[in-house]
Amino acid sequence: MSEELTRDKVATEDTWDLTTIYPEEAAWEAEASGLQALVERAVSARGTLDQSAENLAGGLAAALDVQLRIARLITFASLRRDEDTTNTNASGRYERAVMMAIQAGQALAFLQPEIVSIPGERLAALMDDPALQAYRHVLEDIDRKRPYVRSAEVEEVLAQFADVARAPAEAFSALDDADLDFGMVHDDEGRDVKLTEGRYAVLQESRHREVREESYEAMSRAYRNHAYTLTSLYGSSVRKDATAARIRGYDSARAEALFDDNVPATVYDSLITAVSEATDVVERYLALRRRALDLDALEAWDLRVPLAPAPPRRYAYREAVEVVLDGLAALGGRYTTDLGQGFASRWVDVHETKGKRSGAYSWGVYGSPPVMLMNWNGMLTDVFTLAHEAGHAMHTFYANATQPFHFASYSIFLAEIASTVNEVLLTWRLLGREEGQDSIARFGLL
Repeated sequence: MSEELTRDKVATEDTWDLTTIYPEEAAWEAEASGLQALVERAVSARGTLDQSAENLAGGLAAALDVQLRIARLITFASLRRDEDTTNTNASGRYERAVMMAIQAGQALAFLQPEIVSIPGERLAALMDDPALQAYRHVLEDIDRKRPYVRSAEVEEVLAQFADVARAPAEAFSALDDADLDFGMVHDDEGRDVKLTEGRYAVLQESRHREVREESYEAMSRAYRNHAYTLTSLYGSSVRKDATAARIRGYDSARAEALFDDNVPATVYDSLITAVSEATDVVERYLALRRRALDLDALEAWDLRVPLAPAPPRRYAYREAVEVVLDGLAALGGRYTTDLGQGFASRWVDVHETKGKRSGAYSWGVYGSPPVMLMNWNGMLTDVFTLAHEAGHAMHTFYANATQPFHFASYSIFLAEIASTVNEVLLTWRLLGREEGQDSIARFGLL
């Protein structure tokens, strides 16, 4: 546990298979080389979109083709970069992909202004044409944003602004995944171990309070030592969002984010209100946790240790796969068969390795199977995280299988339904199993 695992020591079957996107890196280069011709084809429709439904359909199809190619280029490059954020070749390829996307966005910035310049009645008539039926919702969504679409010249500037706007997030990722060193701490046996974000989660479940406190302080210290940098990055991110919203005429950055996903502000506010009104439940839970741990005061490093007296169970990754598939049986045989085939086809990058992006996510690109990033430690929380990310992956898998590219994506507001439902189903299944009937085991699950 004292040494960090490096990627070259990981078995191939425990890494994700990105050859489903590009069979080899030369194929990525070939698609990158051909992108400019596709952009020029899309730009050739400029000034003609209002002339006929066929022209508008052709312009949209060409622009969407560019978007799909860019999505493939960026997704592959980003996934390779996340394998090892210190790999300069992977980072360089990612930067190239982002710049290609920004340049294409600038070239295609005319599209929405030209569409919203079409009078409403004329646009409605065009949308009724059979040639545009496949794009009707796309056009309705653009028309909905009519008050906030700027001139082609301003949209081009905003497209260029994207390169500057990504700086805070990119800088934080570099700091968090590559530069921060959390130092050495002690595990339950008193051994020196190098602290990583993955190991931190394990140590925070230790029965030894001094182990939890030491790892918490070491982790926190690394971030506190960069407090001014982190504050500056966050402030820059807030100003970036506020500026972009102001340029487009939104009342706030929040208003822009909600409008973009077509979510009423009242829905968002009602969620905040519901959570605020339930704070007494959280306070009661924290009081119960303090009493269960027999503490005079509950500290931040006391929030993750299991309350059940039984030792926490550890899960091998493939054991967890079977637990997840069993837990999701309520979704039907097709779902679990497709997911099982996904696991067997290397959808998951399993282990925490040196330089790998922290946390977990599911990502994919249209036309290829989704993939999941994990940093496996064998805890029950990892099992639930796997079920959670599998929910996202299957949402993407079925959306891509049944929808055209321009309808297959989904907003973050909708995305978490599939993932949290999987967590609930897994909880119910574990509680219903024979070992879940034991009161201590049930307490540990809950």
